[in-house]
Amino acid sequence: MPSKSSRRNLSEACNSLRIVCESPANLATLKDAVAQLEELTDPMPIVVLKGIPKLKGDIDEIAGSFVTLRLANANKRDERAIDSFAIREFERRVIEGSSRARGVPYEGVGLMKLYHRLLLGSSSSVIVTDRLVMTWSDDDLRYHARVAVFGFPSVISMSGLVEAPARPKEYYLAKQAIDPKGRGISEASLAEEFSGRFLESDDERTPTVLKGYLLQCLFYANTLEPFCKKKDCMLYNAHWQEEMLHAQVESGKLCRKHAVILKKIILEGSNPVLF
Repeated sequence: MPSKSSRRNLSEACNSLRIVCESPANLATLKDAVAQLEELTDPMPIVVLKGIPKLKGDIDEIAGSFVTLRLANANKRDERAIDSFAIREFERRVIEGSSRARGVPYEGVGLMKLYHRLLLGSSSSVIVTDRLVMTWSDDDLRYHARVAVFGFPSVISMSGLVEAPARPKEYYLAKQAIDPKGRGISEASLAEEFSGRFLESDDERTPTVLKGYLLQCLFYANTLEPFCKKKDCMLYNAHWQEEMLHAQVESGKLCRKHAVILKKIILEGSNPVLF
């Protein structure tokens, strides 16, 4: 991540937000999230762009760069997917917007750096992607799915909204009881029992949750601190789905401290790192 000193040398103002939507399928959800965000950040300019700008040159080279970041094993740091014509064609279609990389795992830091290249160094952008963004943990020596990777640009994973924060512990215990031969509890009854306690694909709460993570990206761009320790604050770093839904939907607000900092970002455009 950039140091505070390097952050101050960035030429682009950060009291604005440029959001790049990689997949056209997410555009409506993103626009809904931005409309909610604008209620908090008005009159800050927020621009939504459709599709990742292409680098000059061969699109196959760009597709190949994405292939090198595809993970093959969450427990092995350097094991990547085997490069093939089929995978490159898939990556080409994702770049062109005709396919989605929903749930496909990628190494997150490298992905962020690649987007930085594709955006020609734009530093205040957020990339919203279908790709499942994962980062390595030295604590347990494996990759973990993330909702967001913060940097320049920050990356938000729509797949991560569903898969990164853990579901209730009781859900996993009940899931272990599912009999592959169809006896006992079923997937359908399990989903019904825990309905509402975690975010699902195409969930009506997704725009509201996405709004909170866009706000975290904005705070990172201005303060290098995207999180809050208070569970009622939208900047809370949730590790469980129920924590995420509480912070973003049930509470849906900033704590007093971060509300003041947001106002400073909007009105003064200064760097609240010094606030």
